[in-house]
Amino acid sequence: MKKILATVMVLIMVVSMTACGSSKEKADPSTPTGGATVFLDALKAKDKDKLKDSYAGDSKQLLSAMGDMGASSSADKTEKELVKKMEEKIYDFDYEIKKEKIKDKKATVKLEITTYPFGKAIKDFMTELSKLFKDGSQGESFEKATTKATKKLISKIDKMKKDFSKTVDLSLSKKGKKWVVDSVENNNDFADAMTGGMMSAIMPN
Repeated sequence: MKKILATVMVLIMVVSMTACGSSKEKADPSTPTGGATVFLDALKAKDKDKLKDSYAGDSKQLLSAMGDMGASSSADKTEKELVKKMEEKIYDFDYEIKKEKIKDKKATVKLEITTYPFGKAIKDFMTELSKLFKDGSQGESFEKATTKATKKLISKIDKMKKDFSKTVDLSLSKKGKKWVVDSVENNNDFADAMTGGMMSAIMPN
């Protein structure tokens, strides 16, 4: 159970700092909307150079988090499959920038993130684990029972529809002639949107 819970929490920590998006046209970072688009598209494409150029936060930390997405070497086959399925869905976000607000060299971009309802799936998974623990796994070993619950979670992730949406703000700063996204490390609403409600499901206020 500890390994599975650790896997889930690592996923939460990683995606709380990342985002994905979609843009059909080349973005112009001379506007806040363009700067946000460059940042989101760089993350979607895992483009390290563009990310460094469009993000004012700790790029090394962000890139490290993205690079550490895989399961640990000690993870079993089921845990590795869970991480793989989560990563496939996590990088399949859509976004739509609604509006921008500029004040001097600071700006706010309001955008809507649409992704998969990871929060509900993880919350159901944690509830099932709690029930298994309370019921003594109905004669099964707890490890086998948690593996069964994890496989059920994987199946649920496979069948998910992209129907979770949340509107959040991104702050940007003007650096020279272009706008770059400020650090998202403490932007809890953004993190929750990126994880499909996972942050609020696991750590409700």
